[in-house]
Amino acid sequence: MRRLIRLVTEDGKSTYVMKKKVDPEKANQRMEIKKYSRYHRKHMIHREKR
Repeated sequence: MRRLIRLVTEDGKSTYVMKKKVDPEKANQRMEIKKYSRYHRKHMIHREKR
């Protein structure tokens, strides 16, 4: 099963929306990806927000 998640930078200015495969064993772990932020014009860490 997949669900939509929102990835947000630390300051909350840049967001991504993507699908994540849900694993019951790792349900409380949040995703963290380094992606390009158009607002900051550089790669930044984006964390899953619930």
